[in-house]
Amino acid sequence: MKTFLFFLSLGFCFSAAEAAVTSFNALPPKLQNMKHQFKAINYTKNPAAKVNVVELSSFECGGCIGFHTVDFPVLKKKFIDTGKVNWVTIPYPIGGNTIKVLKLLDYVPQSKQQDFVDSVLTFIVFWDEKELDSRLIDMALKHGAKNVSANIFSPEEMKKLGPYVTELIEKADLNSTPTFYVNGAEVEGFVTADTLKQYLH
Repeated sequence: MKTFLFFLSLGFCFSAAEAAVTSFNALPPKLQNMKHQFKAINYTKNPAAKVNVVELSSFECGGCIGFHTVDFPVLKKKFIDTGKVNWVTIPYPIGGNTIKVLKLLDYVPQSKQQDFVDSVLTFIVFWDEKELDSRLIDMALKHGAKNVSANIFSPEEMKKLGPYVTELIEKADLNSTPTFYVNGAEVEGFVTADTLKQYLH
C-alpha cells in the first residue's frame, strides 16, 4: 500500500486507450461503468458458458500467488479448459509490482498475456527485489513484448497509469485479495479450489 500511495503522490496521469482490454460478463455492480477500460487477462474458452468468474488479484499478495500457483491450475483444467466457466483476472494494483505488470501488459500480445502473467506469478517469489525490474522486462520479452523502452518503469512512465489505478481501487474498494465474483456476486470468506468449486457447477 505504501508503494501505491507513493505513486499517487507523483500525480498519475493515464489514458487507457492502449490498455490490454478484454470483454467479459457478470461484473459486480460496483465495477460496472468504469470510465477506463480494464486491463485484464481473459482465460475464457467458451463465451457462452453460464458461469462467469471475475477475480481481482495482486502480485504483492501471498494468498493471490498461492492461489494461482496451487488452486487455479486445478480449476482451469476442470472448468475453464472444458468450457464450463468463463474466467477473467483483473490485476488489482495495491503495490508497485502489480502496477509494473499492468504497464508491461500494454506491450505483451494478448495471445501471450495468460502465459506471461502465469509465469510472473510462478517466479516472482524467487526474484530478489533488486533484480525485479529486469526480471519482469525479460519475462515480458520472452512472451513477445515489443518496443519495451529502458525507462518503462520511470516515474514519468508510471504516472500514465494513475487515473486507471485510482478509479479501479476506489470502485472495487476491496478489503483483501484475492477477491472473486461469480455471476456478479462476491464469494465470501477464504477461497480455495475446493470452496470455489461449489459455485462453478
